[in-house]
Amino acid sequence: MLVWREIAIQNNKMTSFGLIKFLVDADVIPRLLGPEALSDIVTKITPPITIKEHNFFHNSNFSHIYDKDIKNTEQFYEGDPHFYFHEFVLILARLAFETIGKGMDKKGSINFLFQTN
Repeated sequence: MLVWREIAIQNNKMTSFGLIKFLVDADVIPRLLGPEALSDIVTKITPPITIKEHNFFHNSNFSHIYDKDIKNTEQFYEGDPHFYFHEFVLILARLAFETIGKGMDKKGSINFLFQTN
């Protein structure tokens, strides 16, 4: 298993399926937000650049992945914006900030986001 430093050094990209699978396994989706809210957060951090990426978000592919494909193997989606490690970290930080609120410090909100019940 890779550690975070190795992932950052290799500069690998994460697919939308991988992001959603990670958040489902961490019980963030659907406990704190749905796939539509995640799509909104992702577009704030990594706005679509190409027409294919715009269509990917416009066609609600985050909801489609969550509703139909999350139990299956990963599929290719045209226009899927693959995320670099730094974008992934920014998405997690924004997700914590928006779901937890402004009353908690940043470190506390990220810890709360991934605590288990």
